[in-house]
Amino acid sequence: MGTHPWHFQCSIEVRAHRGFSWQFWTNVVNWRKLEPGVEFELDGPFAPGAQGRTTMPGQEARRWFIRAVDPGRSWIQEMPLPGASFMVSMLFEEVAQGRTRITQRLWLQGEGDEALLDAVRLFESTTPDGLKRIATIIEVAQSEAGDSLC
Repeated sequence: MGTHPWHFQCSIEVRAHRGFSWQFWTNVVNWRKLEPGVEFELDGPFAPGAQGRTTMPGQEARRWFIRAVDPGRSWIQEMPLPGASFMVSMLFEEVAQGRTRITQRLWLQGEGDEALLDAVRLFESTTPDGLKRIATIIEVAQSEAGDSLC
């Protein structure tokens, strides 16, 4: 990612098993818990090539797709933009018994990426809080499901 004009990375530890965290967060329906009022849809299974849409209130749907999946460990999502793509990677790593580190990486790629720098730099301030909300949502879900599902 060093050749891209912008990239950002942030991590958080979750008090939840990696398998549970992965299964919970790769169910796109659960993304609505992170952003109430925002619609997330995925056509088909969470697998490379699957097409998705994010619809913010009062806005047109933004299309994206799953570019790559390493089951139980990571995925890359790509959102095409004019002249570039906005890339999101999520990595799930077991760090201790019952704890998972989730790392989110964001970057731009494409010939027109430098024209989008100001717009994407907003994610540098919002991503850490978003990861905290993801951690809380996963921890609550695991608690409600019980440790037997981990």
